[in-house]
Amino acid sequence: MAASSRFMMARMINRPRESLTILSKVDPDRGLLLIAPFYWESHTSALHRLGERRAELESARRAVRRFPDRFWPHVNLLLALAAAGDVKGARRELPRATRDDPHGASGPRQASLWVWRELRAHGHAAAAARWLATLMQEAPALSIDTTLAGWVREGDIQSAAGQWESAWRHYAAGVVQYPRNPMLLGRLGATAARMGNRVEAVRLAEELAALSDPHLFGSHTYARARIAAVLGDRATAVELLQEAWIQGRPIGFDGRDIEDVHSDPAFESLREFVPYQALMRTD
Repeated sequence: MAASSRFMMARMINRPRESLTILSKVDPDRGLLLIAPFYWESHTSALHRLGERRAELESARRAVRRFPDRFWPHVNLLLALAAAGDVKGARRELPRATRDDPHGASGPRQASLWVWRELRAHGHAAAAARWLATLMQEAPALSIDTTLAGWVREGDIQSAAGQWESAWRHYAAGVVQYPRNPMLLGRLGATAARMGNRVEAVRLAEELAALSDPHLFGSHTYARARIAAVLGDRATAVELLQEAWIQGRPIGFDGRDIEDVHSDPAFESLREFVPYQALMRTD
C-alpha cells in the first residue's frame, strides 16, 4: 500500500501519531504531493486530533502557502485558528476563495458553521456565541443551494441557535428531496428529541436501523448515535458510535456526514462520560 494511503488510513482509524510517523518518512516535495494537498491535509488533521495547537497552526499555514486555492487546506487553517481561539484570524481567513470548494457559493457559510463548532468544542463559548450571532444575521444560502449539504447546513445553523422548529422544517424539506438519507433522518430524530417528542425520535431511530441501502458505511448507525445522545441514553450512544466505526464511519471527520465526532453538538452530553472519552482517546 502506498504511503499516502497508509497515513490517511491511520488517521481514519483514530491513530494520529501513527499517521505522523508515516508522514515523517514521506517527502511532501516530490511526486503527486507537489500538486495535491493529501500530505498536508493528513498532517494538519493529525495534529488537531492530538491537540498540538502551535504545530497544527504551522502545518495549516504551510499547507495554505503551498495550496492557496484548495478547499481543505483552507478549512483546516480555519479549524486550527478556531481551536486556538483566534477569532480575528478565522474571520480574516474565512473569505478566501478556493477552486475546489464542494459547496460552491455556500462554501464560506459551511466553513463558518464548522468554525462555530470548533470554537464551542474547544472551550471558547463566548466567542462561539458571538460567531453564531453573526452567522445567523447573514442571508441563508437556500435560495441558491438546494443540495443535500444545503438542507443539512441551514438546518444545522438553526439547530445551533436552538431554533428547533425551524431546524425541523429544513431537515423535513430535505427529506422530501432526499428520502431515506441518514444525515437528514438522524437530524430529524435528534431535533424531535430536542423538542421533547421522544416517540418520534425513537421512530426515526428505528427507521434508520432498518435501512439496508448499499454503501452506508455506518452513516445510519452514526445518526442513531446522535439521537441516542440527545435522548440522554449515553451508553447506547457510545455503543452505536463504536458500531458505526466498525462499519466504516471514522471517529474523526467524515466528509459524507459533514461531521466530526469531537465537535458534533449532539455529543456534548457525552464529553464527561468515561466510555466516550475512552472511545475518543487517540494512540
